[in-house]
Amino acid sequence: MTLAILCGLRSGTKDAEEVLRHYLDWLKHRPPDVGNLTRNALTLASQGEGQRAGMLAWVGSGMDNAGNGGLMRVAGVYLAGLIGAELTDMAVRVTALTHADPRCLLASVFMVKLLEQLEHFKVAFGDAVPTAWQDTEAEVPTMVDVLDAQRCFERRTLTAQSYAERLQQALPDVKKRVLSGLGGQAVGQSGYVLDT
Repeated sequence: MTLAILCGLRSGTKDAEEVLRHYLDWLKHRPPDVGNLTRNALTLASQGEGQRAGMLAWVGSGMDNAGNGGLMRVAGVYLAGLIGAELTDMAVRVTALTHADPRCLLASVFMVKLLEQLEHFKVAFGDAVPTAWQDTEAEVPTMVDVLDAQRCFERRTLTAQSYAERLQQALPDVKKRVLSGLGGQAVGQSGYVLDT
């Protein structure tokens, strides 16, 4: 799916709809291991829900499914050459295509911000981590705006305001788990985004 991101963004259109098209093509080839949330989101997308399918799949799961699929492939957004606001925007869009839980978005934005600090700004790892986390925290309002622009809150099962609150509530736990994991204290090896 990382390759689907790269194929979707290679045209220079910077359009998550192209990434989604490549995800759907990937799914048509019946890959052997597709996570439940990814499968549900892509099924909804194939039925016409488009870019909001990931939000609908997450809401349908009881708003508690925080798998690691979005995080595992989000580096493709950075590899496509995006930086700054474009990088954040596309990381949110691409992650939310299948994994719209706030913890997933925060982890994905942190990952691309960390890559940006390390590669683009040539910051040492020890300095890059806190800077990337500060950048992630500052992007919370942008994350909600990006999802709102994709009509993710159109059905009013979840409002932009309540999602913004969930993002704020998730920040301390995500920060704690990310920093402890980067410090070598692995909690688990499950498919949960904060164990990755």
